[in-house]
Amino acid sequence: MIGPKAEAKSNALTFDEFTPKSAGEVALGLGKAAVSGIDKGVAGLAGAPADIAGFIQDLVTKGQSKVQGRPLEEVQAENDKTALISRGALEKWGSKAAHSASPLRYDPQTTPEKYVQSGAEFVPSALLGPGNMARNAVALGVGPGLASEAAGQATEGTAYEPWARAGAAIAGGVAGHWATAPNAAGAAVSRGSRGANQAQIDEAERLFEYAQGLGLPITRAEAVQHVTGGATNLGNLQRVVEGSGELRPFMAARPGQVDDAARQAFDTISPPPLDPSQIGSAVGETARQIMRQSPEGEILADTLWRAGPRITPERAGNVIQQDLSNVYDRREGMRAALADQDYTAARNAPATIPTNGGHRVADVTTHYLDRPDIPIILDPAERAAAKGRWFDDNNPTTRMPIVGERPTEFAQVNSGPVLEYIDAALDTAKGAVRQGLQAAKSALMRPDGTLDTSVAGLHNSRVAIDDLISQAKLAGANQTVMRLQEAKQVLDQTLERVPSYGKASENFRAASQPLNAFDKARVPGQIIERDQFNNRFVMPPERAPGAIQNNGPSAVRDFNSVASQAAREAFEQNLVTQVLDQATKKGADLSTDAIRKALLQNADILRQYPGVRDRLESVAIARDGLARIEQTPIGHLAKRDLSTKKAIAALFPENPLPRSAGEIGSAIEALAKQRPQVAQQLVRTHVESVFNEAVQRLQSGANEFGGAGFVAVLRGNPQQAANLEAAVTALRGGQAYQGFDRFLNVLEAQGSRQRIGSQTAFNQEVQAGLKTGGTVAEALSSVASGGLKLPSKINQRIEQWRMGGNVAEIADLLTNPAAAQLFRQLATAPTNSAKAGAIVARLTYLGTRAREE
Repeated sequence: MIGPKAEAKSNALTFDEFTPKSAGEVALGLGKAAVSGIDKGVAGLAGAPADIAGFIQDLVTKGQSKVQGRPLEEVQAENDKTALISRGALEKWGSKAAHSASPLRYDPQTTPEKYVQSGAEFVPSALLGPGNMARNAVALGVGPGLASEAAGQATEGTAYEPWARAGAAIAGGVAGHWATAPNAAGAAVSRGSRGANQAQIDEAERLFEYAQGLGLPITRAEAVQHVTGGATNLGNLQRVVEGSGELRPFMAARPGQVDDAARQAFDTISPPPLDPSQIGSAVGETARQIMRQSPEGEILADTLWRAGPRITPERAGNVIQQDLSNVYDRREGMRAALADQDYTAARNAPATIPTNGGHRVADVTTHYLDRPDIPIILDPAERAAAKGRWFDDNNPTTRMPIVGERPTEFAQVNSGPVLEYIDAALDTAKGAVRQGLQAAKSALMRPDGTLDTSVAGLHNSRVAIDDLISQAKLAGANQTVMRLQEAKQVLDQTLERVPSYGKASENFRAASQPLNAFDKARVPGQIIERDQFNNRFVMPPERAPGAIQNNGPSAVRDFNSVASQAAREAFEQNLVTQVLDQATKKGADLSTDAIRKALLQNADILRQYPGVRDRLESVAIARDGLARIEQTPIGHLAKRDLSTKKAIAALFPENPLPRSAGEIGSAIEALAKQRPQVAQQLVRTHVESVFNEAVQRLQSGANEFGGAGFVAVLRGNPQQAANLEAAVTALRGGQAYQGFDRFLNVLEAQGSRQRIGSQTAFNQEVQAGLKTGGTVAEALSSVASGGLKLPSKINQRIEQWRMGGNVAEIADLLTNPAAAQLFRQLATAPTNSAKAGAIVARLTYLGTRAREE
């Protein structure tokens, strides 16, 4: 028995000692007692080092007294002389002296005031422990203080009072510690939560509750791991629990929950599209409209309008062909009118070429001079003079010599050389050449078979030979053509010996100069050439512009020399149309490079059409301005034949350009402004396509990690995540994205779940802890077994029973919405923490008080 015997005095809390006081006086006294108690507790903490040193000195002194058998006072006096710090100094710096000197000191006058002071005295040291301060103040402060005061009141005045107060305080502190300390399951959670602070635990709980509200529950371990970035061991702990099978039903329901929640989240972006395969074409059409409405697009449209209307080759050809034909007809008419006048005069030319119908022509002069009645004059000069006089006397006109007995016949043209050429050619000609020459010879004859020597007749012969030449050309008889052309050339030379006909031909050639471009060997002539049988144009109208362009600058010059303004404009616009059509390629409206290439290829022609060149160059410059927009997401979407998958790839590539979120947001915003439903369906289709691919079933069954995989692919790298945010925000606003982002965070948190597998050391550590009970359970187990080692099979069954209960309790802590407060306590008050140290410090303080009492 500790301490001397003494008569116990009953000091239970009663109301016998109360004297009538006002409520204010009672409250004032209790308040002073509480303040004094707190001050006493603070003084106890401040003076603890001196109190502990004094306590140790007393223990040493009492031990020496016992061992040496010397009086306590003697040993004490001796030690005071040799102590580094005297008892007086320790008492001066001790808690009792600190409190005695405090203006807050108050000596309780009633028993209730004593209880209040004792309860408040323990609060400061209790607040040193981690965790909830209010809980610590009650469990480790007020509770032990009241217990200590109750024990002190029960033993007041006896030698047991100090020891009773200390023992009760210790017992109360231990009980409070037991009440607040976690069991084996709680201890495992506490250890697993290391690495998370209070703010992170609170944030994780909010995420946990939000997931519950979505119908997409997650575990608290997943929430904490997500919030802390995997800084705790709760993921490992959950894996161990899952390995025991406790969370199997919880996780088995996850794929269905993910699918339901995901479809609802997708609906916030857009209703399900009815025709997803048509989204791409609708997006492409809208993007092209956006580009057309841009400043660059409007400038290009204006330059295209200024370049002139598009015109097809056929339409241009019809204008060109008819216009050139009209020009030719007018010029030919003028030439024909002039030629008709000249050739009329030629047809009426006098016959000056004598003929004798084929008889021999004698020298009339010699014959006459040789007549008998004419004297023979031998002198040449005299003879010539006589001859002249004779002719003057006998032939006044000198054109009517008498040949034989018939008068001389005169012809307009001596066509004999033509006939001689044809006869000479016929001597060796064969086949078609012979037939052609015979036909040409026949053309020289009159109906009576005599050789025609008139201008009119031979001119018609010339026309007939022309027809023969045309027929031979059509038949491909080149030799016949050559021979007939030679015959015609001889005929032309013969006719031109007639002065009036030569003059007419000369005038005809001069009048033909404006018609030279219409020669059949030149392009304008080929364009207006008509079939002699049906009088239709031989060349199809759609080939007319190409005939001008493809035959080079010379053909263009010929055309320009005879074309009217309408024909020129038709050709120019077809040239513009052709260049722009060539510059148009699949997937784009215009190619600047193609325009400039066409300008270079047609440079010689365009020199004659500077207006066309300038208009096309303006189009190329304007097209360069639009090219900048083509490099943006809208430009990529504006490509023709855009499928839905290509549209998604254009906006959400696997590796987007850095800092491209602004462009993506602007593109979606522009699409939504024009066609909001199309823009919404495009973004939803992208998100849902990724989801469908990520959550597809595995060979082993439903994919419990599909939701997390979906988020990993959808968000991808930081830029992909930023682009997704920009797209959804542009569609639905920032608040809508925050909701969608929180949904993604829930799915991402599921990804912090570890697959059941190895990490053997950690598994063994956790499982060993879960096989034990808490502090109280272990103590009861020890008592029940009498301190003896139980048989191994029985012990294994007890361990298995304990582990099963602890695993179930952890599973409940991780998944039960009602366990929020308890989880917070466990997560913020780990086992083996400073709380135990605070209790030890409190016990030391109580021991010091017992010595002082």
